[in-house]
Amino acid sequence: MTNLKFNNTPDFSVHIIMAIEEQLELDAERFDVETNFSGQSPAGYVNISVLDEDGCSDPHQMFVIRVADHHPGRNGIDYYIDMNTELETVCTDDEFEEYLHSTIPKERFDELVHEAVAKVQEWQEGVSHDA
Repeated sequence: MTNLKFNNTPDFSVHIIMAIEEQLELDAERFDVETNFSGQSPAGYVNISVLDEDGCSDPHQMFVIRVADHHPGRNGIDYYIDMNTELETVCTDDEFEEYLHSTIPKERFDELVHEAVAKVQEWQEGVSHDA
């Protein structure tokens, strides 16, 4: 089993958010995709919104993916990846236990990306049928 190694949790957040964004197949005329990252925590977001007839995002029709190590139950989060349960922290094997890096099996990383994309696709189909 191959493990992916990340220097820190924000590094993981960036990599998984970008992997999710790359896998999304959305009609650019109907949907807008925006990614952003917290400046105070390792949290990252993929925000997908429906565009109205003027090309503006409809704040009432959004799907939000959040990758973080805290607050899984925030309002407006449709899919959450919890770093605390998904990443293994690797520390030195001495009395100080100094942080070295975090790892996740590549297979699990790929599963998380697939699950997030599948949830967006489910949501997108519902939006398409409502239109």
